[in-house]
Amino acid sequence: MKQPKPHHPRRWGDMPTGGPKHQFREALMLKLLQTALPQGRILDAGAGDGTLTRKLAALGYSVLALDASVDCLALLARTLEAFPYRERVELKQGTLPNSGLADAAFDGIVAGEVIEHFQDDQALVQEFHRLLKPAGVCVVSVPAESKKWDLNDDWAGHCRLYNADELKQLFETSGFQAQIIHYWGWPLGYLFHRLFYLPWLRRHHHLEGEARASSVSTRIGVHPWVSQGLAQVFRLDNLFNRLPFGIGLVGCFRKK
Repeated sequence: MKQPKPHHPRRWGDMPTGGPKHQFREALMLKLLQTALPQGRILDAGAGDGTLTRKLAALGYSVLALDASVDCLALLARTLEAFPYRERVELKQGTLPNSGLADAAFDGIVAGEVIEHFQDDQALVQEFHRLLKPAGVCVVSVPAESKKWDLNDDWAGHCRLYNADELKQLFETSGFQAQIIHYWGWPLGYLFHRLFYLPWLRRHHHLEGEARASSVSTRIGVHPWVSQGLAQVFRLDNLFNRLPFGIGLVGCFRKK
């Protein structure tokens, strides 16, 4: 289902990303990837300011961080100056499916909260298929369920939300086999999103990045202790992943 265009679109790269939902979702993606592909060369498609890129490199993967935003990559480049695994990371500014990358260049692809931004999501997933080596792995996360559309989706510029069957069909019609798909974020992630994140967003979504980043509530929300602590609490939601109530989906797909 197509949704209305956002009234207050986010400008990517105007402040670092973070927060407990972000931390928890990336931990789920890393677990899926490590199980399916313990090592190899990874494309972080839509890497943003590189929170997932750095975690991948710390785990021993070789990573190409690709993003359309020059500002995001500039943030990542500054962070990498003091990063102990800098030699494992390559940066590239560009967009998919027109990046100019070679066929079968990667063992794995990760795309965290990326696919929902593309009008032609099928073309994007077909590009993932082209870029992967035979039996390569793609791990993704997407926001779940059109009925949960809210201000965050407008602000972030989402084109659609997915249910599990839609995500599976998207990949299987592009030459992938679904390894695992499950919801995440119920009930604690959902309550955090409704009771804390959305009220924060209503107050801050119209601000420029520096003003938004410097607010007390923002600094508390993205503080490492708060983010990592609440992300650990959110692990209780893993008991309910089989239920279709979460705020997002994660999936692992293997190229046929």
